[in-house]
Amino acid sequence: MGKTKCVPCMSEPLKKVIREFTDDPQTNTMLETVATCPIGEILNLCQGKKRQPSAYQLFIGECMRSKPIKGKPFGTAANFMKECSLEWKSRKDKS
Repeated sequence: MGKTKCVPCMSEPLKKVIREFTDDPQTNTMLETVATCPIGEILNLCQGKKRQPSAYQLFIGECMRSKPIKGKPFGTAANFMKECSLEWKSRKDKS
């Protein structure tokens, strides 16, 4: 079963309160386009959990933190990133 896509929504009473405090046509148009939440739900901004970093991302982060980048000229980090990437590839090929 796939994930259902979150749809941002706002309750009709909340939309009404916002309309009472503004006469901005752009805001009113935006309120019309926002979906109305099911009864019992006031506001849903669809701010879900972040994905966990992949093994590659964790490895690269640790590898880059171990490199002496501070105080080096601009562009040095790219060379260290290449080294970390090659190290990841060689470890991955061994397993």
